[in-house]
Amino acid sequence: MIGDIDWIFLSNSYWLDDQVPCLTYGLRGVIHASVEISSTRPDTHSGVEGGSIREPMMDLITLLACLTDKGKIVLDGFYDDVRKLTPGEEKLYEAITKKWFRPPSPPKENYINRVSHLEPETLMARWRLPSLTIHKIVTSGSSHGSVIPHKARAVLSMRIVPDQTLSQIIATFKSTLQEKFDSLQSDNSLSVVVEHKADWWLGDPENRGFKALEKAVREEWGVKPLYIREVTSLSLSFVSVVWDDD
Repeated sequence: MIGDIDWIFLSNSYWLDDQVPCLTYGLRGVIHASVEISSTRPDTHSGVEGGSIREPMMDLITLLACLTDKGKIVLDGFYDDVRKLTPGEEKLYEAITKKWFRPPSPPKENYINRVSHLEPETLMARWRLPSLTIHKIVTSGSSHGSVIPHKARAVLSMRIVPDQTLSQIIATFKSTLQEKFDSLQSDNSLSVVVEHKADWWLGDPENRGFKALEKAVREEWGVKPLYIREVTSLSLSFVSVVWDDD
């Protein structure tokens, strides 16, 4: 509708404080999924059936435990394609953690001071490295402590980064859970559903578009902006801009 587009600028990224503007050059992708174990039996009582049946919750916990080991995701090949840190990107993290954000004395309770003590490795874990989170487990029936639920469902997410592939990770995730479940020889049923996915995005902070934006920020704010990456590309909107050399 507006012709050829040369640059797309992200419009609703956040700042790390209220003094120094930030330019976002990367976003992690996301996979939202659910893992459900169910049986054909109704909810039962642990005093009656405990120990005599395969409990869906037990199977689910066993499956979830096979996804990580000491904080690392153990899906086959999960980290193989993660892009290596370049010297140029490392300097961007150092600019954030060492030049701009230093703990005040005495400390005050606000966001800038909560992030001021972070090391580059912590920011990298938040912005440029993949992760897996189990958000909650939902069960069927009453929440009474003696109930054995006939259905248990875990809600989880994975954050992915350059150059990981959504389809490959999803396939490995499903096959790993299926293989582990098959090894349990359970009479319950497994269901794995990917409910939402969004790919990662990474720009080049050295290109002409970013440098033009950096120049505009310098002129308006009198400071060099910080280059940051953010947590996810799930619900961010974009503004498209036609480049004009003038």
